Amino acid sequence: MEGLGALLHFGFEELGLNRMEARCMPVNVASERVVQKLGMQFEGVLREYLRVKGQFCDLKVYSLLKRDCRKTLLGTMISFHVAVTQLSQVIRVGKTPTKESS
Repeated sequence: MEGLGALLHFGFEELGLNRMEARCMPVNVASERVVQKLGMQFEGVLREYLRVKGQFCDLKVYSLLKRDCRKTLLGTMISFHVAVTQLSQVIRVGKTPTKESS
């Protein structure tokens, strides 16, 4: 999820985008949870939008606007920083960091 947060940050801050979208099939609950955790808002369903193996499938559409993402991205980037810090401790020390060292 941190990678997607970094992608959103890049799109909004570096590319100057105002809006980003994600689409997923209704059966893909895991992907839907990820975009929801990133703060994306459900916009609707594109009915029978995609043909897969001869069957038409719906797609759920989520979006995030630049003005709505500041708080979400900040939390994601902090989580990413903590994970990188812990990984560097593992590499440097050769053991898993404890809760006190995070």
